[in-house]
Amino acid sequence: MSRRVSLSAAASVSAVVTLLCGAPESIAQSTDDKAKAHRLDQIVVSANRREQSIDDVQASIDVIDQEKLQRYSGASLIEALRDAVGVDARSSGSSSDVTIRGQIPNAGSSVLILVDGLPRTAKFGVDNLNLISVENVERIEVVRGPMSALYGANAAGGVINIITKSPEGTGGSIRTTVGTSASDDGDGRETFNTGATAHFSAGQFSHKISVDTRHARPFAFDDDIDDSLNGNAHLGFAYQGRWEITETDQLDLRLEGYDQDDRHTGVSAGQTYTRTEKETRLFGALTYSGNVGPGFLTIEGSRGHTDGSANRSITVEKTDYTQTIAQGRYFLDFDNTAAGSHSVLTGGGIARDEIDINIYSRTGERDDTHFFIQDEWVPLDWLSIVGGVRVDHFSDFGTHAVPRLTIGSRGDGLSWRIGYGQAYRAPSVIEQYSQFVRGRFLIRGNENVEAEESTSYEAALGWSGDRGRIEAVYHHSDIENLIESVTTSERTSDGLGVIEYQNISEAVIQGIELSGEYLLSDEVSIGGSYEFLDAEDGDGKRLEDRARHAFKVSGTYESGPWSATVRGRTALGYYAPDPNIRGSAPFTSEYSTVDLNGRYRLNDDLSFSIGVDNIFDKQVPVNYSSNGSVEDPAGRFVYATMRFAF
Repeated sequence: MSRRVSLSAAASVSAVVTLLCGAPESIAQSTDDKAKAHRLDQIVVSANRREQSIDDVQASIDVIDQEKLQRYSGASLIEALRDAVGVDARSSGSSSDVTIRGQIPNAGSSVLILVDGLPRTAKFGVDNLNLISVENVERIEVVRGPMSALYGANAAGGVINIITKSPEGTGGSIRTTVGTSASDDGDGRETFNTGATAHFSAGQFSHKISVDTRHARPFAFDDDIDDSLNGNAHLGFAYQGRWEITETDQLDLRLEGYDQDDRHTGVSAGQTYTRTEKETRLFGALTYSGNVGPGFLTIEGSRGHTDGSANRSITVEKTDYTQTIAQGRYFLDFDNTAAGSHSVLTGGGIARDEIDINIYSRTGERDDTHFFIQDEWVPLDWLSIVGGVRVDHFSDFGTHAVPRLTIGSRGDGLSWRIGYGQAYRAPSVIEQYSQFVRGRFLIRGNENVEAEESTSYEAALGWSGDRGRIEAVYHHSDIENLIESVTTSERTSDGLGVIEYQNISEAVIQGIELSGEYLLSDEVSIGGSYEFLDAEDGDGKRLEDRARHAFKVSGTYESGPWSATVRGRTALGYYAPDPNIRGSAPFTSEYSTVDLNGRYRLNDDLSFSIGVDNIFDKQVPVNYSSNGSVEDPAGRFVYATMRFAF
């Protein structure tokens, strides 16, 4: 199996308006050649857990590559994910939240986030993309739609797989960013970020070292001390070593460490306190991959540990989380059979999670044993049929088997796809074992809560050619056993009301995604996306915390060493209550923001860029976040970046 990575510009069916103009002479190409090379280089691994051309993948997938990542400030990966089709990505600087296609759980996640195919631990068992080293990332693959048949629990909305840079060859890069808030409504957020990656090879051995730091002062609005962003102090380190045992066999060792120490002044019940978000995360993984018999074998084991704490109110909430994984998969390719070709992937493994949160009623322990098989059958050169099933057995809530079936066309030109899949979301430790006070309520977990289950359908029609692509997707999901927080009739001895997590509801989430891009010339390309979402519970009541309409566009102009990128996002009909008023009725709001980035390439190695995020200094509506936190950046933010490659 070849080992390739995508080096092209962001070319998925996502909303991208990329105005690529006048490349330097050394890399100048005709418009058609650029588009063709761009598409041929689009190799993805997440949709079927193996390398494939993006044109042959039977899934809705978005690729955010290195070139596109460099057109952001580099504060976090959330910046780029905000522009991906179907994705709602938010960041407070200290924590993050990512959902796909309106699959928003009450507590936990319906989007599986992986780094090189493996999960990471985090405070409260909830992923935090702000704690991923940006400079170590090669590209991000976003797969929309149910993926539990390949990845198991918590992939009902989709999968985000962060692919890091290869250790092979000799070279590296250094990136430094300075910035500050330029908002008329607040001040602070002076920022200094630095990231560096170096890789080198000697004989059969390759090494890569990556370091990433982020320092940002707190941001506070002029009128409210607690409606603010924490100061950030982040330090990340990563090492990857590779031993090329033979031409087809290799052994990879990954070691990572990340430290977060975020602080700011907060107010709770009229009392001032130091608000903190702290986390120390360690991770190690060993992976063998190579030809064994007639197929290709991958075996990997990993162990991650998080020691974290947060006092989002006066009480300090501590997390001790350890995750251990051992898994493998085997790929067989049967070409030129009487009925076409078959690509069979089968695998299995075990995982153990142990999470202890001091304010919860007990330690969460979960063992998961899984097995899956998937076959991609290509009976004709232009037709592909993908079918598979995965079975998981969990020690705390039983066995789940989920199938997947997709039929669609291959290659460029006119394309179509129809798909069916089942998925589920495992109850989070918060939903099972939580026991903490918020305001005048005791929030309590439920050990008997069951997994949310969903059945999804998808239909897509598109066109792709030498200069671009366009696609329309309809998606529909029926969700059962929806977990919600329910206000009970109970009262504690000190008069607190009781809220408990229960399986009480059903939901239907459906929508349309229209997206595309087109290269007009060597200097200009255009693109964009529109998303419509209709989400209701079993009684026909609209689900909260979702926008009805979303528009995302971006564009890049490049002429010789100069380039400029503009991005715009609009959310209309966002439906949610004011989180500061418990029991308030939901209402609709809207939010738009525009970002600008300009870059000058002094030569092939050195570039400088300046940018303004949220040019018009817009503030998110009061109902935009269920926990009342603000977006980072909270208003207009200006920055300058230097990047040196060697």
